[in-house]
Amino acid sequence: MKQLKRRLRKRLTGQC
Repeated sequence: MKQLKRRLRKRLTGQC
């Protein structure tokens, strides 16, 4: 889940 953290970092920071 390294790519997901960068993509949802702006929207849900701390959810994934």
